[in-house]
Amino acid sequence: MPTGDDALSVEQTILRRLRAAGHDVFLTAAQMPNGWTETFDAARVTASQLRDAIREHQTTPDPPEPLTLF
Repeated sequence: MPTGDDALSVEQTILRRLRAAGHDVFLTAAQMPNGWTETFDAARVTASQLRDAIREHQTTPDPPEPLTLF
């Protein structure tokens, strides 16, 4: 992700989608003191599903301006 804000936006969007699809928090605070609310059962969601959801969320950046000399 280009910035921390971009990463947070993607993370929150993906977590909302997972929760809306019925994927509850998977680990407890005792098992993972930091970030337990951001866990889910990886046996129910494939890596390719996550990748596709992230790609759907990302916007296509504008191509860079061509370099000019003088």
